[in-house]
Amino acid sequence: MPLVFAELVAVPVDPASELRVGARFQLREETPVTIGRSTRCRLRVDATAGQNVCLGLVGGVATVWSEPGVPIPCSLSGRPIERELALTLHDGDHLIFPSGLVLALREKPLVSTRHEGLEATLAARPDDAAALAVYVDFLKEHADPLGEWMVNERRTVEAERLRALGSLADSARSLALHCTWSAGGLLVAASLARHAVVGTPGLFWHLAELGKLPVARALSSLTIDYVIGAAPQGVRPPRGVTTWPTPPLLEHVVPAIVEALATAAFAPVLRHLSLGVAAHELPGSAALFELARVRLPALEDDGLFEVSTRATLEVVSMPEGLVVFPHAVGSFVRLSGDARIGASSQCQVLLRGLRAPELACRVVRRDEGWVVLADEQATETGTSLVKVNGRPVSHSVLRVDDLLEPLPGLVFRFRLTLDDAERAARDLG
Repeated sequence: MPLVFAELVAVPVDPASELRVGARFQLREETPVTIGRSTRCRLRVDATAGQNVCLGLVGGVATVWSEPGVPIPCSLSGRPIERELALTLHDGDHLIFPSGLVLALREKPLVSTRHEGLEATLAARPDDAAALAVYVDFLKEHADPLGEWMVNERRTVEAERLRALGSLADSARSLALHCTWSAGGLLVAASLARHAVVGTPGLFWHLAELGKLPVARALSSLTIDYVIGAAPQGVRPPRGVTTWPTPPLLEHVVPAIVEALATAAFAPVLRHLSLGVAAHELPGSAALFELARVRLPALEDDGLFEVSTRATLEVVSMPEGLVVFPHAVGSFVRLSGDARIGASSQCQVLLRGLRAPELACRVVRRDEGWVVLADEQATETGTSLVKVNGRPVSHSVLRVDDLLEPLPGLVFRFRLTLDDAERAARDLG
């Protein structure tokens, strides 16, 4: 019978923790590895009350199960472990606890092979068929499992993508992490929502885990909701840091973010980094960007924070039978501080046809930037259809290139607009 191990691949961000990444636990029939709060557990976790979770061999098959009763909250590659339900483990599966403790099942050594040139090409052109074919051949020659993943027909299946995200599967399922995939199965863009930044396991845990993902080697764009009008108060320090101000200051957090990203697998190809949407230019942000550019040499943008003083909506698509007055596909709507979209005569973006509602949504400029607000009455009755990037929202801070869908098939792309004087100066330059 082959040896099967559970390997500790992520631990909570806690300076006092004695857990060590890389620790391995052999799975056996007679003595399962027990994880929970009780003193008899092999691994102790800081979790809400519940019954222990066990890892072991059942009939020679690697299995995870919970003891009778309500289990401690955890998931298997994004799939919650339910009461007294045994699940079969496969090579590469990750057992994830909310505190940031993650174990990966290993049946064979993990191989990671890098080719900086091909990864840079795929970061710039994710769907370059020739580069993808050469990269896959290179990975297979070196027995890197990523090569098999990139040609697996199931790479578009959500459950398989969660498995490929490893320790971040739970974060993706809860939308703390939002991923954009290429046709070849690589992660090309990612964003961390505010609930991934604050609390447990926190911002730096997510950055460390994202930096280790094989599928993220060609990641070229990363968005972090660190600033939405104001910086959050509850950002935990990186592992091992004991001198951390409360609340943390911009000049402490941003350098720590940059250092965490500088060690990531995608550091050489990261071209876009946004740390949030600010209503006004933040003090010291220019110096912080220069620091980021030293550690992340591929950065192409001119700042870390999106400052939106003026904005437009680009008409991307319209369903048949609906007229957006006075605009057509490809044109732009310049936004005022409070722009309404709907059929009412008070709306700046006027809709006609397809039973257009009097008010579908508003786009309002607030301290945190430009915010889309769904119609309150529709939200209360559960009939709101407003979506941002395909997700229903009642309110959401808009980012550059976000897709706003007030009605099915009616899609706008959010853009920031330069002041007229600044645009003229750039044009002359």
